[in-house]
Amino acid sequence: MVKSKQSVYILAAAILAALLATFSYGQTTTGTILGVVTDASAARVPAATVTITNLDTGIARTLTTDAEGRYRAVGLPLGQYEVKVELAGFQTAARSGIHLTVGAEQVVDLALSVGAVTERIEISAEAPLVETTSAAVSGLVSEQQVRELPLNGRSFEGLAILQPGVAPFYRGDRTTESGAGLKFSVSGSRFDANSFLLDGTLLNDQSNTSPGSAAGVMLGVETLREFRVLTSNYGAEFGIYMGGVVNAVTKSGTNSLQGSVFYFLRNDKLDARNFYDRQILPGDPRLPPFKRNQFGFTVGGPVVKDRTFFFGSYEGLRERRSKTTVGYLPIAEARDGRLRDATGTLKLVGVGSAFATVKPYLDLLPKPNGNVLTTPAGILTNTAEHFSAPPAPTNEDFFMVRLDHQISDAHSIFGRYTISDSNDLDPGTIPVSALVNVTRNQYITLGHTAILSPTVVSVARVGLARSFSISDNKLLIDVPISLLFFPGQQMGRIAFQTGGLTPLFNITNYPQRYAHNVWQASDDLSIVRGSHSLKLGFMVDRIQSNMVKQQVLGGLYTFRTLDDFLANRPFQLGSFAPGTDWIRWWRQSILGAYIQD
Repeated sequence: MVKSKQSVYILAAAILAALLATFSYGQTTTGTILGVVTDASAARVPAATVTITNLDTGIARTLTTDAEGRYRAVGLPLGQYEVKVELAGFQTAARSGIHLTVGAEQVVDLALSVGAVTERIEISAEAPLVETTSAAVSGLVSEQQVRELPLNGRSFEGLAILQPGVAPFYRGDRTTESGAGLKFSVSGSRFDANSFLLDGTLLNDQSNTSPGSAAGVMLGVETLREFRVLTSNYGAEFGIYMGGVVNAVTKSGTNSLQGSVFYFLRNDKLDARNFYDRQILPGDPRLPPFKRNQFGFTVGGPVVKDRTFFFGSYEGLRERRSKTTVGYLPIAEARDGRLRDATGTLKLVGVGSAFATVKPYLDLLPKPNGNVLTTPAGILTNTAEHFSAPPAPTNEDFFMVRLDHQISDAHSIFGRYTISDSNDLDPGTIPVSALVNVTRNQYITLGHTAILSPTVVSVARVGLARSFSISDNKLLIDVPISLLFFPGQQMGRIAFQTGGLTPLFNITNYPQRYAHNVWQASDDLSIVRGSHSLKLGFMVDRIQSNMVKQQVLGGLYTFRTLDDFLANRPFQLGSFAPGTDWIRWWRQSILGAYIQD
């Protein structure tokens, strides 16, 4: 009768898992300790009591070995553990120094010796780090590595490229539209085929790439316990992504009150000179200014000892830099209407009302400060270099708080909220306009772990990942309203088909706004039966993706040559009719399930 009730309970739990469903990320934030208990003759010992204690929080889990002397504890929080085995007629055996990492399956076998239970044999050596129970190929970035390895900008995903099979992808644009974070390829897959998990919540934004901020980083190094990069052969619970999986877990509080304060400074004092830096002002050896300040704190500890814990962190980034760029402008004589012909001789080209119309646009531009370009034959052209290093400030504020609570021996919950606000100014090659980027990323995760029986564990989770970004043009000069191509709109753009001239004024395709929400709910069920460890889960994801993306707001005039520009003979005007609808939105629901033995 008892066994029948237990079967019904397990079946009900499985049905509940199906109803809660999601991408089945539940087991990805925890670890497993398993092993075999034997006696002095190497015979398997059934019905032994195994107690697994988290030494950081004091929370313990108790289970019994099966008929073959096996035990398996799944869904354990990460940390330092002790495994203790007791049975009447045998001495107590214990093993400490077990460091459980994310997604790991630590095999801890123990042997019992005949004697009184009050006698204790303790082994303090660490469990082997080589996993023998999983075929997954992965690399672990430990808490010490996250904390101590040098990171430019303290963006933790930079450590992922240290793993075998992971290669940086530098050709991918790092913008709010295509993803501002570091892009990389895993085992030859596309850079947008990877998934990024934080405490089991999917972080991918609308670009489906590394979820960086406007600053191009993923802050929160001090909040991470560790992360694992799965490159191939990983389990079915990792969903539908075909590339790698970056699986990160945040820190939680412990029974001891701990905290830290940090400050990092990087500046231009030891920087090398860029090839173009010396040419901004001839003879001026100074480098473009650069200073980056990163500062913050962490604090964590108990609210109620052995039961409720908290952890929080703040990190700020303030970067003030200038980056030398080179653009190509019309020669200074073009302001007077003079251009060079095929022989390099200056001639008057701009005359009359046509030239009077375009001259105000030339007067808005800075004068060239570099060399005049020449043809392969050495003849001077109408294009000259312009070097500049305008300010490009960047700011970001990152905040995270997490609470863990042990409801009872069989039930525990946790919640985490992360928010990152960032903005930067990206000047154009010709410093008359810039691109302003603003981002806000928010991630919420709520989780519940239920030990339904010593061999059945359920991990349920709900989460929300929201990525919001705005990018728009900003003029760095005053443009009279009379010079706007279309009244009431922002300044447009002037481009040239020949001559190698840099397009002037604002950038097309802006402003842009993205609001990407991924609502997630999950339940993963682990059932241990003898030598079988069965995992099953289901998925429900609701994706809301909203976009506003202008194409040629303000207009785009294209001229074949600079001569045509001075004569006000545009080749093409790009624009859209007033009232054009730029708003787009997509709604998608993803359902799925997995089962793995």
